[in-house]
Amino acid sequence: QPAWIADVVQDLNFPRASVAARDGLHGAFGFPILSGNEVLGTISFYSREIRQPDKDLLNMLLSIGSQVGLFMKRKQAENEIKKMAKFPSENPNPVIRIFKNGKILYNNQASMTLLDFWDCQTTKTVPVGILKIVSETIHSGLSGIIEIEFNHFIFSLTFAPVIEEGYVNVYGLNITERKKMETALLQSEKLKAMGMITAGISHDFNNILSIISGNVQLFEMHYKDNKELMNGFRTILKASDDGAEIVRRMSLFTKNKECTAAFLPVDIKGVLEQSIEFVKPRWMNIAKARGIDYDMDFDDLVEVPIIKGNEPELREVFINIINNAMDVMDKGGCLSFRTWQNEGNIFISISDTGEGMPEEVKKNVFVPFYTTKREKGSGLGMSMSYGIIEKHGGKIEVKSKVGKGTTFTIRLPITVSPAQKTELPVEDQKIKAEGLNILAVDDKEDIRSLLEMFFANNGHTVKTVEGGNMAIEVLKTEIFDIVLCDLVMPDISGYEVIAVLNKLEKRPIIGVLTGWSEKIETEDINKLNVDFVIRKPFKFSVLTKSINEALGTDSR
Repeated sequence: QPAWIADVVQDLNFPRASVAARDGLHGAFGFPILSGNEVLGTISFYSREIRQPDKDLLNMLLSIGSQVGLFMKRKQAENEIKKMAKFPSENPNPVIRIFKNGKILYNNQASMTLLDFWDCQTTKTVPVGILKIVSETIHSGLSGIIEIEFNHFIFSLTFAPVIEEGYVNVYGLNITERKKMETALLQSEKLKAMGMITAGISHDFNNILSIISGNVQLFEMHYKDNKELMNGFRTILKASDDGAEIVRRMSLFTKNKECTAAFLPVDIKGVLEQSIEFVKPRWMNIAKARGIDYDMDFDDLVEVPIIKGNEPELREVFINIINNAMDVMDKGGCLSFRTWQNEGNIFISISDTGEGMPEEVKKNVFVPFYTTKREKGSGLGMSMSYGIIEKHGGKIEVKSKVGKGTTFTIRLPITVSPAQKTELPVEDQKIKAEGLNILAVDDKEDIRSLLEMFFANNGHTVKTVEGGNMAIEVLKTEIFDIVLCDLVMPDISGYEVIAVLNKLEKRPIIGVLTGWSEKIETEDINKLNVDFVIRKPFKFSVLTKSINEALGTDSR
């Protein structure tokens, strides 16, 4: 309500009376600025004379205050409208208003790239697919969300209907980083699952490879004069070794650990030729049976200097590339192989005449879990190949154009004056002691049979048992010179058997043959208190050498 004070100096309730007296002020009146029941402010007037109240003037001023209040409220509303109107244009994310017929009523600057992607900058009409979403949104009266990818970004678009006006507001949100995090999390979960699977199968798989490898090695001993058979045996052994190496590396890959296998002198041309031979059944026999022809061009495959590396790993890289090339040339084609050297490096290129890669595929070809084969591919082959070449101090690159085929080029550093790799000849694989009494403990009958045949053929006495319980019972009554023991067995583990062996008055030589070598490689062998640990699948030459070293003799 308005108020009138005849003399503010005399009014005890006036808080600024002393200030008024100092400035010579006496009469005063004021009125509120109102908007309905809301007080927006006040207006006050002062006089240097004492003034008596004027009721008519107060009523008039009260009316003026209400009008001023309405004006102020209107200005506030206008300012709010201006702010709201600026919001879409200032929004860093796309904001678009689309009428029910597909016409764009409004779009902010941030939406221009999206409109370019929809190719509707000129027509101002959205594509048929978006119009369908607009129509469905208006018809249902419910908001909907879609995700689209363009220009290497991923956007979430929310379609919000304004039914009475017949249009839909589209609000975009850049979710590219969120999607990357989700993908990384999913890949992490995949790796975790793969780690569990790999851990579960590696022991059994290595046992199977041991049976294959062991039998082939026994065949080598019996048929060493048959060159054709020996070549076949060596191919099988290489495949077995590669299989074991893949299992080991998969285990390390899923645990994010680096493979520490020693680098040895490698003949790259020879490894590449072996890789081609490994997949020969696919590109020759199976392909011809299906009426498909593959041409192999070896004209530029020449000798290059020796490098240091891991032969099974490099062979895996070449096989991956060859298999991928045949996948894309499902109706046939030509694979060309080339090797050369330049400035301290050797180079290997493998080219196909397939359909080539789009830019998106080429960009992601080495990304883990990225695959174009859907359920047929794991998306790990090329990413692991990339890691292998990088670990060798080299580089792998891909060049490809749609309709022009693909070329993978690998660069590896040359090792100067390498020592040649040597293996123990088959005929020299003899234990430098006679008449040993040996106990073999393994739950796999085929592995026990292999060990029994190998040692018996070399003049030793062999006893085999299928588990830890039986081993401990036998040790109560018999004395052995050597005990070979698996670690993981159904009843009592190898760890418990080893503990018993180390307490014997006459401790035998203790060797571990295991498919779980990755687990114990990080342990202290001294704490395990054994003489040697050999990973399955094992070579009899390595087993012989380990036994001879434990006996204190030279294996050569």
